[in-house]
Amino acid sequence: MVEAFHNEGIEVYLDVVYNHSGEGGAWNGSTDENAQCTVLSMRGIDNQTYYSLVSTDKSSYWETTGCGNNLQCDNSVVRQFILDSLSYWITDMGVDGFRFDLAPVLGREGNGTWTFSSSATTLTQIASLGSAYSVEMIAEAWDCQWPGGYKIGKFPSGWGDWNGVYRDVVRKYVGGAGTTETKSDSGNVLYNLNIGNALYGSSDVFGSYRPSVNMIVAHDGFTLADLSSYAGTGNALNSTLSWPFGTSDGGNSDTKYIPVDSVATWNNYNMINTKSPQAVATGGSGSYTDKFGTFNNTNGVNGNFVFMKRMLEMHSDPAFTQASYTTPVLTYQDGGDSSDFTFGYKIAGSAVSGGHDFYFFSNMTSGEVSVTIPAPASGTHWVRICDTGSWAEPYMNSWDPYDTEASGYYAITDSKTYGVGAWTVLILEQISDDTTPTCATPSISGTTPFETSTSVTISCSTDGANIYYTTDGSTPGSTNGTLYSGSFSVSATTTVKAIAVLSGYN
Repeated sequence: MVEAFHNEGIEVYLDVVYNHSGEGGAWNGSTDENAQCTVLSMRGIDNQTYYSLVSTDKSSYWETTGCGNNLQCDNSVVRQFILDSLSYWITDMGVDGFRFDLAPVLGREGNGTWTFSSSATTLTQIASLGSAYSVEMIAEAWDCQWPGGYKIGKFPSGWGDWNGVYRDVVRKYVGGAGTTETKSDSGNVLYNLNIGNALYGSSDVFGSYRPSVNMIVAHDGFTLADLSSYAGTGNALNSTLSWPFGTSDGGNSDTKYIPVDSVATWNNYNMINTKSPQAVATGGSGSYTDKFGTFNNTNGVNGNFVFMKRMLEMHSDPAFTQASYTTPVLTYQDGGDSSDFTFGYKIAGSAVSGGHDFYFFSNMTSGEVSVTIPAPASGTHWVRICDTGSWAEPYMNSWDPYDTEASGYYAITDSKTYGVGAWTVLILEQISDDTTPTCATPSISGTTPFETSTSVTISCSTDGANIYYTTDGSTPGSTNGTLYSGSFSVSATTTVKAIAVLSGYN
């Protein structure tokens, strides 16, 4: 499986749990002589070696995992167990990195006290292993001891952290004007909740040299779709919702949750080729709570899916993989809103081989904001590739920068004022005035006999090209065609037309 993903240019990361084991804790404690302790392996082999125990009561488990049985990660036997496990997945299975569940547990030292240390031997040796094999070690940098267990920015060199501050800031920002944006005391450290600081990588937390992983949602909370669909916070509100959007104990108190392992979290690919994705069958009992409604497009497809696909394709531009984003590579622009719910920034990527400049402006207020687009460089022009305003929903809120015939295509050749609507994000790309590159012409073939029907196959010799097709004789494009995913059947009188698109080039 790992090899197959690598062949497609996809890295594989494992979500690993070395902070506790499947044996669980002593759920009723000494009141039933620990009769509820499950013995599967480690507890039966050497309880005192593998688990962190309460110094004054060796029958009780000291824990910050919520599972009742912290592994004693400063013990040399447990440390070697972890390192051997990681080494196997690196050398034998070839994975590219790891995400460590409740990673502060791996840095807790001192029998009976279990205090987190940034220089803990287990943490530094894991970092050394990652450096030796060029794999990423990423910490979920908090555990259940609150607030002292919130350790983002506290892991040693060689680690990357989930940036929980970025998560909180972006959620507050997307909440829009009226959401209080203040400093938060998390683990006795004041964090800057300004959106500009978060985009620069929360330097007040990580400094200018430490990598972080910016994230919005995780496996133990709402999916991104549900996070943006439900109002209110905490389990109290969600307990009133019908299944499968009920209560859960995952995540944090500032978000909304659903139970893991239900139709609410399964990938349902039937949601793609429909304008009403949450009206389809769940594949289990119950039905979705339809927060998306029906998308306003004539393609009959899920607008969110197409939009996200195009945004991911945009990030294949070398502008987004630069080694450093210090000024002037990234230039922040205050939106002029006193409550900090409008902002813009420009990424200078044109100096990178194959890269382009991008301009972003975001308006999370309830009214339109007029912004002045900077003049493009000589020999170039700006092209709108995203506007999330409701007016652009028929176009999937996004455009191919080189598809000059697309409905809603919009180019800017000089400095211009643009009205960014309420709750809207605008993205422009700066491209050359020169002739644009092209993909190879797609090849359309069918099986015989043609008298009644044929199975149509479309291919393109250009690696990485996406193919869009129509069956009604109209000219296809990325906004008015169906994305080709495999052969399909048509009648003998059907006219099939196709176009190939590569990273924005037709």
